[in-house]
Amino acid sequence: MKKNILIAILCLFVFAFAKAQSVKITGVVADSLGNTLGMANVIAYQQDKNLGAFGITNDQGKYQLLNLKKDSTYILKVSFLGLKTIEDTVKNIQTDLVKIISC
Repeated sequence: MKKNILIAILCLFVFAFAKAQSVKITGVVADSLGNTLGMANVIAYQQDKNLGAFGITNDQGKYQLLNLKKDSTYILKVSFLGLKTIEDTVKNIQTDLVKIISC
């Protein structure tokens, strides 16, 4: 019984430590008039072109990119049919970030 409790506590510690090493970027995508854009693609690439995370905005234009590496630089690429693709760089991300993107 003690062994099972010890294993459970160890697993919780490992998961908590792993979670502390990742960050997320959330925000809203809107057009130049301030109208939110649903179904826009939001992609985070690392500088070496490896995919970090991707998402699609909901009907309110909100997006969420999870499990990004802490202390890393990402290039956010936002695209929406009929609008110019936007790229923005987020350098050395340390904590969760809220980013509003205007196309």
